[in-house]
Amino acid sequence: MAGNIILYDLPSIHKGSDKPSCFSLNPWKTRMVLNYKQIPYTTEWVEYPDLEPKMKELGVKANQPGTGWTDYTSPTIRLPDGKVIMNSANIAPVLEELHPSPPLHLDADLHGPITEAVENLAGVVWWDTLADVPSMLPPRSAKYFEDTRKETFGMTLKEFAAVKGGEQAWKTAAEPGGAAEKLGDLLTKHRKDEGPFVLGSQPSYGDFVAASFFDCFERCCKEDYEKMMALDARFKPLHAACRPWLKRDD
Repeated sequence: MAGNIILYDLPSIHKGSDKPSCFSLNPWKTRMVLNYKQIPYTTEWVEYPDLEPKMKELGVKANQPGTGWTDYTSPTIRLPDGKVIMNSANIAPVLEELHPSPPLHLDADLHGPITEAVENLAGVVWWDTLADVPSMLPPRSAKYFEDTRKETFGMTLKEFAAVKGGEQAWKTAAEPGGAAEKLGDLLTKHRKDEGPFVLGSQPSYGDFVAASFFDCFERCCKEDYEKMMALDARFKPLHAACRPWLKRDD
């Protein structure tokens, strides 16, 4: 298939640099697949307020109710044949069909339970980190992010973090049988052999779901990332094993 895939991603801007880079966990899932399979691609950065008009311009159908934060989301890819696909869960099987090697092991069907476990853990500890996100976005995106979340939560991100976050949230996540342990269990109990990945020595899409989550925390707030890694000793080895596919972030 001639030509590069285009990945539509949300840009973050780190202090001391004007170079955009990936930060959000959902785009990272798709970017990791592209990096892992060594599929040629080009990133087109789309700021938050431009997502809807850009996706409409591309002819993308809106997310089904309940499947996305908004009607139009990142990641979205455009294939060399012009086909456009939105949502990391929809993109992975298409890339697997077009580029079957190395495999994502989607047939193991662990990415669904891992996604649910990640979302459950995020529902406990994400709120402090969420309040830090605008500080790493370009100005227009930062304002959009703040305004839309305030509309959703009925208060500012900092106010919402004061209600939902704090040390109690981390203590709750760390409780025996809690959200962190449940995710840790999923990362190790299905291993077929020795190795750092969910299936053992073979990487799978389930690994990328978890690693995207961990990497988002690391990029948004180092302190919260260290708290995340301290929740369960099984988190850091998996994140470390996935770092080769997290290097290219633009």
